[in-house]
Amino acid sequence: MRKEGVEASDVAAHDVRGEMPSRVDGVVGENKTSNALAGRGETGAEAKADVSGSAGQEDHEPMSIVSGIQMASPATAVPPARSTRRALVASVFLVSAVLRLVAVDRPLNLDEAFWIQRGGAFVAALARGDFFATYIRPHPGVTTMWLVGHSNVAWCTLAQEGTWTSCARRLEDDPLPPLWAYVVPRCVQALLTSALLALMASLAVPWLGLWPSALGCAILAFEPFFLAYQRFITSDALATDLSAVAVLWFLLHLREGGRRRLILSGLAFGLAVATKLPVVLLVAALLILVAVVEGGGWRGFSPRGLRRRALELTIWATVALAVVVAIWPALWVSPVGVGHRLLADLHRETLLHAFRSDDPGAAFYARVLAWRFSPLLQAGALFTVVSLSWNFWRRGPRRPEIEALVVLVLVPLVLLRAVADAAVDRYLLPVVPLLVLLAGAGWAQVADGWAARASRPAVAGFVRVGVLAGQLALLVPYLPDGLTYYSPLLGGAAAAARVFTIGQGEGLEDAASYLDAEPGAASRVVAVPGFASAFAPYFRGRTIDVTLTSPRDWLAADRVVFYVRQVQTGWPDPLVVSYVASQQRPLYVVRRHGLDYALVFAGPIVLPPELRGPSPVSGNSNRSSTAPRRAASTSAGTSSASSARATSARVAAVAGLRGTKS
Repeated sequence: MRKEGVEASDVAAHDVRGEMPSRVDGVVGENKTSNALAGRGETGAEAKADVSGSAGQEDHEPMSIVSGIQMASPATAVPPARSTRRALVASVFLVSAVLRLVAVDRPLNLDEAFWIQRGGAFVAALARGDFFATYIRPHPGVTTMWLVGHSNVAWCTLAQEGTWTSCARRLEDDPLPPLWAYVVPRCVQALLTSALLALMASLAVPWLGLWPSALGCAILAFEPFFLAYQRFITSDALATDLSAVAVLWFLLHLREGGRRRLILSGLAFGLAVATKLPVVLLVAALLILVAVVEGGGWRGFSPRGLRRRALELTIWATVALAVVVAIWPALWVSPVGVGHRLLADLHRETLLHAFRSDDPGAAFYARVLAWRFSPLLQAGALFTVVSLSWNFWRRGPRRPEIEALVVLVLVPLVLLRAVADAAVDRYLLPVVPLLVLLAGAGWAQVADGWAARASRPAVAGFVRVGVLAGQLALLVPYLPDGLTYYSPLLGGAAAAARVFTIGQGEGLEDAASYLDAEPGAASRVVAVPGFASAFAPYFRGRTIDVTLTSPRDWLAADRVVFYVRQVQTGWPDPLVVSYVASQQRPLYVVRRHGLDYALVFAGPIVLPPELRGPSPVSGNSNRSSTAPRRAASTSAGTSSASSARATSARVAAVAGLRGTKS
């Protein structure tokens, strides 16, 4: 057997990969590494450091023990074989695509209907040459509108349902789009986001190494909350994936140089900013990293001088800005007007309002990280942070790759909380791919540490398979919803309802299925306050919304569906919600993971008690099989239909006055 050890003097000392040492960040050791790197055109200088190799290596420095777990000291790694890297990239693409395309028609998210309308308006504005009208929202969601609008209008035209312009106008004017208008752009986006995540995996390997990247990508692919928003045609999916690719290209340029990486990073970052403006908060973290490199704080990252670095940053920003201008026609005709309108709209967008009723305190995103993400992601990231802290305390060699990711996660989260009054869980999604890379690095160190401690390299494989299997097992009960996931360690969705306002439309498809099975469903009218767009595509009858501007519309309904958010907040009108919910027991309850997501009521006309039956509950083996015993506080004065009509009339009158005052 050939000995697989290396000498400490042959390698640099700031990688976390735990694999066979030979190269790090363009710093090349003598003899054993120069030939391997010659074909890649990379050169460097010898660096001396303490090293530990993979689990099967010999003659390495003792490993640190943190909290009873052997954590490998930084080690360099041989670039993985090209075939191995390609296999990882292909696996990430295929798994991601399957998870996005399975049950692609459900559930629907409340915001998706808005983006379907905005996409139609965007295409219609282009068709009539009104370029300034392509400014629709301050998000600004330009790439999302290109994707959603053009894919839907193209499908409508190919199906011969109208001309290009008429299809665009129909989508723009329809507040309750048909189901195909969700499915078509979802399929297109599924392939695009899967390709972006595969590209992220390809870029992560040279930054962190094979196993940290592979484990991180596995955790990311099976992360329920992340996957949920990857399936929705909102601006979050493209913004998150594009920003991750842009950041990794920038990091590789920072370490190894290359004008091509810089330009590609600027291109991807420009697309990300055009998708969702808060992505610009990542710039602050990137500038901090540049300052650290220029200060000589990281071995293997060569300072280039302030003048040259300023030129590189100017090129990067220019490319990003050029991309934004190129794909947003409103900037072609009135860049100043867009800027003024954007600033005014952003101020309103970040204010609290009735639908955003979560506590926006300083710890909001810490709560989101605790509740919304899997224990394996949290544990892996914690392992990395503990190992990094331990290494810092012992004055060990720096780990620039890990330190950079920590900065890129923490700085945007702090700024995100500081710049806006409103706080929404999905706003932290752009840092999630970077967070899972930290988790992957942590689990890779644990695997190598345990394998070395047991003197059995196979132990590392068991740990890796265990992480993959555990994350997949956690995801399966929440498919295809995703958003119904809340940490089971903290009590799941039922406990989360006491911490967050819950629900974006998931579960309403089951309520629609129940109502579709009723006799005469096609002629029925169902009121769904605030969430009609997530219900209507599944229901054969007529769906009406109930808002503060139409408080009496619910009186015409045969059925009323209240969503969990209404039960929590009373939105859009607490009086209407409390009246209907207090007068009768629900006909049907959609329950997910111990929480009632949707309640189907008979409408404003209350049935006599003797005609009420038990309330069926939707569910499977993972859901409760008994209906909730909600108190039907029906008094003698409201048990008759005539009294109910009088009460409902009073409620409508009060709601009408409330709407007038607003």
